[in-house]
Amino acid sequence: MHRHPDIHEKGKPEIIMFYNKTKGGVDTFDQICSNNSCSRMTKRWPMAIFYGMVNAAGVNASILYHSDMVNQGKKAQTRRRFICPPSRDRKTKQICTRCHQPG
Repeated sequence: MHRHPDIHEKGKPEIIMFYNKTKGGVDTFDQICSNNSCSRMTKRWPMAIFYGMVNAAGVNASILYHSDMVNQGKKAQTRRRFICPPSRDRKTKQICTRCHQPG
């Protein structure tokens, strides 16, 4: 797409100007993920990838939920309130399972 080293009127290469103009979605996605992240410190790279996938799934699910609520004319919950009930259910099941294990 950028085969020639064209210089923009601001003195920057055209490829840099194009990148700066189109990177907004990635920055917004990273900001949303960092606000309410499920990530934990880990030395295992598969867990880091898993946490990233869960964060991405949470953002995508909340976007779909919010879009659906707007289409129905209803008020949507915040992302934090949308994500909390499923995580609380998983924690409760795990705690109950561990409580009933012998030893």
